Amino acid sequence: NRFCAFITIDPLEENNLDLIKDYVSRGADGLKLYLGHGAGTGKGPFHSMSLDDERMLPIYEWAEKEQFPILYHINLIKYYDEFIRVLDLYPNLRVCLPHFGLHSRTEERLDRLSSIFEKYPNIYTDYSFGHHQFHIEGFEGFAKWRTRSKKFFEKYADRIMYGSDMVIEKTKTEDYIENTLRSYMQLIESREFNFFYKTEHTMWGLDLNEESLKKIYWETPKRFLLIDEDGN
Repeated sequence: NRFCAFITIDPLEENNLDLIKDYVSRGADGLKLYLGHGAGTGKGPFHSMSLDDERMLPIYEWAEKEQFPILYHINLIKYYDEFIRVLDLYPNLRVCLPHFGLHSRTEERLDRLSSIFEKYPNIYTDYSFGHHQFHIEGFEGFAKWRTRSKKFFEKYADRIMYGSDMVIEKTKTEDYIENTLRSYMQLIESREFNFFYKTEHTMWGLDLNEESLKKIYWETPKRFLLIDEDGN
């Protein structure tokens, strides 16, 4: 009762919907898709076809009907139009776009993410950034425009979730893991803090109100994952 398992597929394989249903019968809680990843290589699970390719439509249709959560790695700079076509076909699809859709840097892009939230009721995001360089750039982007960022987080706290993109493997020390997890908390809880990547510089945080923090840490993930009051 402490983990939610998200499985994945290779979009080019046949019978993917049957495979997903089999995973669900064995306890899968959600689906992770890489099809909209920023790496436009066309290899493996990365953008090997358009997001609205007809081979993906049965999966979306089933997921919308069952309200099955999808963690969908989509670069909204490259594949925005494809994603909107998917949502226009399946407007109640339950999707989290990790890493702010990889496009949180400008007011125009935030407005575009805002328009997605306003039009489609089951779209969520998280503010994780992963690799250390992306981590630094993401935090600096929020800090540079902290007033705008704070307003966005508090307005859409019911759509934004805490995340770290933490990949646990043998090169990650306990200190690194703890510092990474804490930094994502410091960003939204503190007015200013010492970012462990740049300890010599003070980083501006968003200093969100308690109501927003409660939503981001607890209430919004529960709603996205369809977890009831008893944690089921």
